[in-house]
This record gives sequence, structure tokens and C-alpha cells, in this order.
Amino acid sequence: MLPDVKVFSRVMAGLAAGALLASGCAGPASSDTPSPTPTPTATPTGGPGGSATPPQAGEIRFRFETPATGGCYRDVADLFKACVRSKAPLTIPEVTLETGLDFPAFCTAEPCDRLMLEVPDAPELNPGERPFRFGAELMLRPEDRSTGSNVVEKGFFDDPGGQWKLQIDGRGGRPSCVVQGVWDGKRVTARAYATRAVGDGRWHTVTCVRTESAVVIEVDGAEQGRADLPTGTVVNTAPVVIGAKNLQTDNDQFHGALRAVFLHVEKDGAPEPTAAVTPPGT
Repeated sequence: MLPDVKVFSRVMAGLAAGALLASGCAGPASSDTPSPTPTPTATPTGGPGGSATPPQAGEIRFRFETPATGGCYRDVADLFKACVRSKAPLTIPEVTLETGLDFPAFCTAEPCDRLMLEVPDAPELNPGERPFRFGAELMLRPEDRSTGSNVVEKGFFDDPGGQWKLQIDGRGGRPSCVVQGVWDGKRVTARAYATRAVGDGRWHTVTCVRTESAVVIEVDGAEQGRADLPTGTVVNTAPVVIGAKNLQTDNDQFHGALRAVFLHVEKDGAPEPTAAVTPPGT
């Protein structure tokens, strides 16, 4: 069973910029300029692409349940922090376990609210060749489905060190897992698409599992799709971003709510087959 995941709480709307700076997190960006990317906590040392830190077994576990401290959320082990990056105008309600962290509603007329969380790069967040799993406990209302949105990712499609990403594809609300790595000297991308949609206004746990030879997507503990393709080494210097890829106009903003986000990198062997699941209808 996947280790319990930890909640990112919702940020209060009136957090002062001075408090954010004192905590080491950047405050909300202006309406014209996105917040800067934080400096990675790990020292780069030649992974794939010559720029990333060596992989280590590890995990991050956030649950959105209690208020953030200075605009940042701490993980269960108090080893990582995820800081809020936002673009005005933005109003952020309080978070509870029932409502989770609610991201901006679907918007077609600018200016639109934009919100993401950012975890600085660290060796433990780069799986390398190890089996690993990642995912989120999420809720997406039918009216907030979009053409595509990012739930959580590390690295981008053109990153020489690869990427791992959970996203929601299209207005049908079907999730998919993307893992891109370096295999036999070549960049390889595996995409596992779920046959089951999650954009129904109910809570679902979506998990991406990367083994030595495949990428599998699970919804509420049941396999819903797979791509039988080895993806090799995944090591990059990018931060983990949650809810969007950036704060620009075309940022693949997630418009639902999150109660949990997690990553677990195995020390040895394959990931366990079943993730922690919220019972359907809760």
C-alpha cells in the first residue's frame, strides 16, 4: 500500500508579501509578471543532459488540510516545501479536508486567475532508472473541464533529462500519465491513457506507476491503461510543479481541486500495485 500522502493546505487570500519573503518563498506575482522560479536546493552534477543531480530513493507526501506557513506548505517528513505562485487577480478560499485546495475555475476571457505550487529540485525527486509512482487525489467538476490541464509534473517535454507528469486530457476529463526518459542513448516517451474519466465532480485517486518495462495508470486503485515501453533514466533540474506548468497565458491550468499529491521512488524492486484510495462517492 502506498505510504499515506500529505496535504497541501490552501493559502489564505491576504498573505502579506513581507511574510512570504521572510519564509524564503516568493510572494504572488504582479498581474503582468510571473513569480520567479526558486533556486534548486540540490547542486547540479552530470546526469542525463549533464545538468541534474543523481537520483536517490525518496518521496514527497503532501495533503491539503491546514493553512500554509508564509505561503509555503511542508511535506509530512518536513523535508520539502511547496510554495504558492499566483497571478493577479486571484482570490483563494480557505482549505478543508472536504474541499481540498481549489484551483481557479475554467476561464475563457482574460484576465484569468492562475495558480500553481512549486517544489524546488532535489535528488530524491529524480527517479533515475528506479521504479516509481506519483499521482494525486483530485476532484474535477464537469463545468471545469478544459482542453488539457497539468496536475503535477517534473520536467518539460523538451527537457534533455526527461519528465514525469500526470495530466487531464481534453473535455472528456480522462487522465493520462507521461514518463519521458533516456533509454539506450535515445529519448523515449511512454503515455498511458485511462479508459475511465474523472471529470464527474467526485473525488478520485489517480496514480501513475513506472516499472522497468511499462507505465501504468490507476484510478481508485484499479488499472485503467498502460504503455508497455521502457523509459530508462529520468533525471532533470526542473522543480516539481502542481496545478499548472507556469503562470503564462497558455499554462495548462488545472481547474479542479486537490486533496493530496505524492511521489514515491523505490529503493529496490517494483512499486506496490495499489495506491491509497479514497472510496468512491466520498
